[in-house]
Amino acid sequence: VRALERRYDGTPLKNGRSSIEQLVYCIAARQNPERKAAGAIRDLKSGFAGWNEVRVSSVLEIADILKQHDIFQPIPKAEQIIRALSRTFTDSHKVKFDELTRDRAEEARIYMTRKLGLPSPVIADFLFSALNYGKLPVDEPVGRLLQRLGFVSNKLDFPKLEKTVSDGLTAREAATAYRILESHANQICTERDPACARCLLFDEC
Repeated sequence: VRALERRYDGTPLKNGRSSIEQLVYCIAARQNPERKAAGAIRDLKSGFAGWNEVRVSSVLEIADILKQHDIFQPIPKAEQIIRALSRTFTDSHKVKFDELTRDRAEEARIYMTRKLGLPSPVIADFLFSALNYGKLPVDEPVGRLLQRLGFVSNKLDFPKLEKTVSDGLTAREAATAYRILESHANQICTERDPACARCLLFDEC
């Protein structure tokens, strides 16, 4: 991680209370400056009667507001927001984001992965910013990078590796390390055609 710190900004998202709003914020802030995401959230809140109204709006309506704040990939993000809201409202008797606490972080992680179908970096950002998550998630991109570096031989060992690399890390350290590793995995150590010539870790690969 130290070898990559100068290339990538590992600053975690600002902390927020566990809520639907924080979840939508994490979706909007992914690959976007936080000030733009904050502006988009502000306009969504002022332009609609509530998150339930956002939920039943069209993708283009939501994407249009995201575009006004120059949000990267506004249509896919609008789709993610509407899908997450729709399923969250349907499952409100199972998972209430306003009531989530750190000791239910694993439950929230599984729910957001399996039920909401959100990208793993969005889930990680929510866990870190809303629940002060204390682990470094070894998801597909981070796991791919660590596997190529020889830390693990196959995907079945990702959960065990996650416990090992998380030991001794504070929640903020885990969030920073995750952001740096995930950025490198998606920008350089891609699944197909990795940019090995530009990789700072090539000699270790």
